[in-house]
Amino acid sequence: MVIKFAHAAGIRTINVVRRAERADELLALGADHVLIDADAGTERTAELTGGVAVALALDAVGGRATGSLLSALAPGGVLVSYGDMSGQPSVTNPADLIFGRRSIRGFNVGDWFANATPAAIADLYGTILGQLVAGDPPIPIEATYPLTDTESALRHAAEDGRAGKILLVGSPL
Repeated sequence: MVIKFAHAAGIRTINVVRRAERADELLALGADHVLIDADAGTERTAELTGGVAVALALDAVGGRATGSLLSALAPGGVLVSYGDMSGQPSVTNPADLIFGRRSIRGFNVGDWFANATPAAIADLYGTILGQLVAGDPPIPIEATYPLTDTESALRHAAEDGRAGKILLVGSPL
């Protein structure tokens, strides 16, 4: 979702994946560049940006990925952690924080909603719904489940390697 909305907003992205087979999927979603985890780093990032420093990284994975993303940031850059898909504690090099003046912030969408003004929430929903209705960006759906089968839907959503969203669908009124 982040890739799609960044692309729609004209924000260029460099995305990092663990497995090469995921690269084409992310490019189809609008990613500008996709790196395999082993190839990601400051030098490769600089090549892709033409030497322009990266000021912001978004981390939904945690674990080793956090340290890789942090080290690729420009001095003073910020890494925003918003997920824990690896299930592992984030691993960073203290030198990236101390000498690189980089920082890590956490983001919890529930906290954002709790503190946002009604106008900000309405604006966000208006933007998202407008893009969804227009099909820009299109959202890939891998499977739908009836509300009566939430257990199967959650099990499917937890699987690695999915190619789309898992939806719960209510019965029509």
